[in-house]
Amino acid sequence: MKRFTLSPPSDYRHFEVFPTTHPHSRQAQVHYDAPSESFSSAVRVVTVDLQPGELLWLPAYWVHAVEALTPTVSVSVVAPTPETALFENIQGGGLT
Repeated sequence: MKRFTLSPPSDYRHFEVFPTTHPHSRQAQVHYDAPSESFSSAVRVVTVDLQPGELLWLPAYWVHAVEALTPTVSVSVVAPTPETALFENIQGGGLT
């Protein structure tokens, strides 16, 4: 079993994500387990528990944390999209 804690892309800025040029690229500096007061009141949080054999399709830019509730094997498939490249270019200071 796994527990996913998720927030929509519109709340992305509250996580103070490291820029793509940083060694911790795309990792959050603010976490679900140590939120500030303003974070807690501003961020929408959804929790999903997955049973063995289930999967969760996670769209781009949904901030998430995953916790294994039982011993588990995980597979993650990441497919870059044109929107991802555009977002990372803008985040890195580019305009297109």
